[in-house]
Amino acid sequence: MNKKVIKAMYDYIVSKDHIRPILMGVHFEKERCYATDTHILAVYKYGSEKFDGQTVSVNGEKIKGNYPAIDRIIPKKLINPLKVDFRQLRAACSWWAKQSDHNPDDQVVLNGTVLNIRYLSRMLYLFSLTAELGSLTFYLNADASRPVVGVSESLTTLLMPCQLEDESRIDDERIDSELITVSYANLINTYALEICRPKAKKSEPMGWL
Repeated sequence: MNKKVIKAMYDYIVSKDHIRPILMGVHFEKERCYATDTHILAVYKYGSEKFDGQTVSVNGEKIKGNYPAIDRIIPKKLINPLKVDFRQLRAACSWWAKQSDHNPDDQVVLNGTVLNIRYLSRMLYLFSLTAELGSLTFYLNADASRPVVGVSESLTTLLMPCQLEDESRIDDERIDSELITVSYANLINTYALEICRPKAKKSEPMGWL
């Protein structure tokens, strides 16, 4: 078990909503553990005999209640695999989410499927911690209401898609702080251009000497 993956599940996957406290922990079984905030689900193929059947908070305390059955929401048939450079996609999403003008609800379109960039970044970050980002297989279901599924040797993740209100507004300029929807190509190209842009030199103390 990679403890960095478990920590990331607590940091980025478990719910922060106190209304449903059971979702604020990671649920352990003997051979796997999982967490969700209802937008994103992560199933890690390493478990714990010590905590088998328990939902545990980040402080190690048991959370009372029945964790939702996750197997019924994981698609049995996986179709429409996405062929992209996931290392590059992860870097671009991470960069986008750090920009001062970004909106947490900004979206990217991947082969017709609309995903929240912030959640996608978190999802890909988990895979990067397992060193399996290069072998990740990403499935986009034909039904836009069904979750996107990411699968590697030790991780399975689900990410719920977003609704695209107006297809004609893809790649529009941002107005004030409203959310925008970008195409995959525009996301990658913008990231590539920005990281190649010469950085402004920091002024040195007593630089006038």
